[in-house]
Amino acid sequence: MSLSSLTIRPRELTVGELGPLRMAGELPPASGYTYAVELGVEGANGHVRFEADAGSEARVGPVILHIDNFLGFAVGEGVPVGAYERDAGRWVAESNGLVVGLVGEVEGLAELDFDGDGAPESEEVLAAWAVTEFELRQLASQREPGDTFWRVPTSHFSLIDCNWPLAFPTDAIDALLAFLGLDAFTEDTCYNGSEIRLERQVLAEHMDIPGTPFSLTYSSDRQVGYEANRTVRVQVTPDSIPSSMRQVHVELLIAGRRVRRTYPAAPSLIFEYAWDGTDVYGRRFRGAMPYEIRVGYGYQGTYASSAIASRDPFPTEGGGWFGFPGTSRNDRTLTREEVIRWRSERRFLSYDDARREGLLGLTLDVHHRYEPTSQTLLRGDGGRARARAMPLVIDRVAGGGSSTSPDVPARSFRLQSPTGLTVGDDGQVYVATNDSRIWRIDRDGILHHFAGNGDNATSGDGGLAVDAGIANPEHLAWGPDGSLYIGCVSEAASDECARIRRVRPDGVIETVAGNGTNARRMGDGLRAVDAPLEEPRLLAFGDDGTLYFVDGALYLRAVGTDGVLRTLNPSRRSSDDGTLLASADLGSIGGLAYDARDGSLYVGSNRRGGTIYRVTPDGFLRRYAGGNGAP
Repeated sequence: MSLSSLTIRPRELTVGELGPLRMAGELPPASGYTYAVELGVEGANGHVRFEADAGSEARVGPVILHIDNFLGFAVGEGVPVGAYERDAGRWVAESNGLVVGLVGEVEGLAELDFDGDGAPESEEVLAAWAVTEFELRQLASQREPGDTFWRVPTSHFSLIDCNWPLAFPTDAIDALLAFLGLDAFTEDTCYNGSEIRLERQVLAEHMDIPGTPFSLTYSSDRQVGYEANRTVRVQVTPDSIPSSMRQVHVELLIAGRRVRRTYPAAPSLIFEYAWDGTDVYGRRFRGAMPYEIRVGYGYQGTYASSAIASRDPFPTEGGGWFGFPGTSRNDRTLTREEVIRWRSERRFLSYDDARREGLLGLTLDVHHRYEPTSQTLLRGDGGRARARAMPLVIDRVAGGGSSTSPDVPARSFRLQSPTGLTVGDDGQVYVATNDSRIWRIDRDGILHHFAGNGDNATSGDGGLAVDAGIANPEHLAWGPDGSLYIGCVSEAASDECARIRRVRPDGVIETVAGNGTNARRMGDGLRAVDAPLEEPRLLAFGDDGTLYFVDGALYLRAVGTDGVLRTLNPSRRSSDDGTLLASADLGSIGGLAYDARDGSLYVGSNRRGGTIYRVTPDGFLRRYAGGNGAP
């Protein structure tokens, strides 16, 4: 649809106590609640993008938004900008904005400072940022010298979100979850006659049935009035807490019911909740019920500074830092909302009512009931037994056979030196081998050819994966889009193999990162497919679809949902606790994993004799294990 004029109705969402609830979706873990506006166009539904008419040579540039710098960010700082794709249910980073200062006016034109030095920028700099004379006149008529504002480009009218990265106080700690009391499914052994189990405070009576070899048992832990098995009791704060902690939040989700509690920060806090055996609709259950408990410590956070956008004005597609951790702390600017560091755990409660056996609350000693949810056998004599995992046994799944043709049992196939392995969401196993092929083992144990024609070269993008050349496939990961992602490493600086490719659900292969040029830490801000890579290894996916990987051995990089490449630790200055990821020296990285529970990244490093680091959602380094200097 072509329009000669538009009527825009802006609606700020981040206003008042209900502001966070108006957000289109849950923010990425690293983003702090800052500012969002819905730009509605009368007569339009959804996104309205700016495009030139077919055949037109007119350049369609971004529309510029000017937003008051109401939080006082420094001039020259980048403004992370994102948009929410409602159809896909995800945030997408867009081109960064910039905090700009108006430093003067000459002949009705505003003079602008883009780098914080207080001096007006040259015509060349203004041209690089696509600043027009019309914009300068508008600013001169609407603002005064000394004003600062956010200059935000957008190519569409819909939800525009400007959210800086957040940072926790330096003394912030992770939440505690210390469960008190015995597990509801602790094993018991019963004896004849009457007994009292002191630890669980259970009374049991055994009564022989005359003339039979059977007996009846009364056990108080299987009666409606017994609460221990259906009660959560947790210490949620340690005996000493940091001074910066403000509140403690506890959330418990069970049977569709959500329980929320908020406490003023205090040491040794105890949370207790007794489940009544019903779900959110009032239906009563018997047996084990899984629950999730989350504990969060609330702090007054600060915004972190994001990567300066002025190095690359208006990238052609995306290139912003929305949703990524900050590059430096900014303790001057407080967050608009409390920041919370969460921890969660899943366990079981049990609600029992032996009256359902039809024996007035008694159980028959030879009549047992298995509880599959908790893998517990409830014996009729009042005892209980937990299922235990069998001892770990190494079993051959694939390879070791003589067949060289696919579509045979995997154990009878001769695999040639497996180099990569992953399991898909569908339960199938994918194996890369050093003959430049990838195999799929289905759930019946049958091996199939999945990708690669055996040529150790990069070819076939846009065609079927089985017909494509795949060079050095050594690292595999299953993506949230149902694709298999392949890290292809270079064996020499000139072999043009360093790429990340994917096989889509329809069997088509394509490159998602790497242009074939082998180079160290180049291409930040470019579309990932146009950027050079060194050696993409150790692939991992975030909840939002961001692809994390190690490039070479030293750098942690990411491809966002906008398809743009970023280096997350470009400076490499320190490996101390509390270091921002942007400045983290992770040494030689040998492992990478993403924790979907809270958005943390875990990194295996050779630093300090071998260390596992946790990168918190706000982008700070925490030593998780090792690091004592021993090999």
